Amino acid sequence: MGHGDIARGSAFRSATLSVVIVALSVTVAGAFCYVIVRHALYSALEAQLVEEAILFRDLYNEGGIAAVRNAVQRLEEPEIGVHREVELIDPSGARLAGTLNVAPAIIGVSRTLQVLPDRMGREYALRSILLDSSMLVVGRSVAPIRATLRQLVVALIVASGLIILTVIATGWVLSKRSFDKLGRISRALERVSHGDLAARTGPMRGDGQIEAISALIDQSLERLSTMVEVSQNTIRAVAHDLRSPLNRAAIRLEEAAGAPPAEREELIASALEELHRVGRIFDTVLRISAIEASSGQATLKPVDLAALIDNVVGLFEADFAARGQTFAVAIADRVRVEGDEQALQQMLVNLLSNANKHTPEGAHIVVGLRRENGAAWLTVCDNGPGIAAEERADVLKPFVRLDRSRSREGSGLGLALVQAVATRHGASVVLSDNPQGNSPGLCVGVRFQTPDELQENL
Repeated sequence: MGHGDIARGSAFRSATLSVVIVALSVTVAGAFCYVIVRHALYSALEAQLVEEAILFRDLYNEGGIAAVRNAVQRLEEPEIGVHREVELIDPSGARLAGTLNVAPAIIGVSRTLQVLPDRMGREYALRSILLDSSMLVVGRSVAPIRATLRQLVVALIVASGLIILTVIATGWVLSKRSFDKLGRISRALERVSHGDLAARTGPMRGDGQIEAISALIDQSLERLSTMVEVSQNTIRAVAHDLRSPLNRAAIRLEEAAGAPPAEREELIASALEELHRVGRIFDTVLRISAIEASSGQATLKPVDLAALIDNVVGLFEADFAARGQTFAVAIADRVRVEGDEQALQQMLVNLLSNANKHTPEGAHIVVGLRRENGAAWLTVCDNGPGIAAEERADVLKPFVRLDRSRSREGSGLGLALVQAVATRHGASVVLSDNPQGNSPGLCVGVRFQTPDELQENL
């Protein structure tokens, strides 16, 4: 990343735009400030001149023109009359006293402040009054005001320069920081494009938009890595689990080709059953993929879980009876959730089917529903052999079957579908021992978050 890249960064471009805006703003504000300060200085000077003129008029009223002349002559002393000028002019225009070098004809009598140059080119602010036939002119040099205004202009220019430099430097620093962070994101994505799914942007300091985007990218990469890993595991598992039924189907068909007509039909039916099993596996995989790919709340509607349990449990009465198993329904609270009713029904079917197939004859199965701490729990518990704690996370993955269930027909997709449906509904699946049974047993609980307003409508 070169300096040109930093200069093209949005932060630096924003800073450059800010410089232009600040420069214009400072220019306008400086000009306004200059006008205000200049007006204030000249207004104060005029007030001083008016006050002095009034004092001289009072002196004239008390002592006449002679008293005024004596006062003016005293102001001619350098230690008294610094930047101060007074001149007394008789009716003929002759100077009676004073040091002001401005021509009387130019001065004239005015009730407003006049700024005029003397014979040396120095400018004075003047105010004149008439004392009968004579004219008194009081003045002040405007040099201090001009010096103050020049200092003000210099201060404004320096301040503007410092502000502009600060904005430019800040924009450069912020742009460089942004480009460093964007560089990390770019390098991580480039590594991912070359197959390194472990690449991450890593934590970044700050809480701005880039940091938020970086965190989202890392979350997406983590999910992508998990999905790729699951996909690879699924492909390997599919290849492993489909090899046996496909081999059996091939063997049955080969045997049927040379078998007598009486045996051929049975061999072909057995081969078809193996192929149907393969089809069911693919159907379940596609169903899980469809559930995981679905998003949004558009298809979700309020679902009464208690009614759902009543409908599904009735479908398994014959299956439970065939294995001498007993079942009970324990609904402590009626609960309604936002969900896909068909998917939730399939989830409960899988849970009951697992309990029916993977518990021994004579087992007892309980389907429960309760509310607890702002959440709804749908549980299916049995008193079978249970699942070891270290294996519980694995059985929720596709095509994972415990060694003791390999001898039974199954694909290892039942709980994987349950996990997919739960994730689709923002729920979580929790596996635990059954606290009610003598043997370890198993409780599969699905924990839903339930808005209060849905419960109030039950």
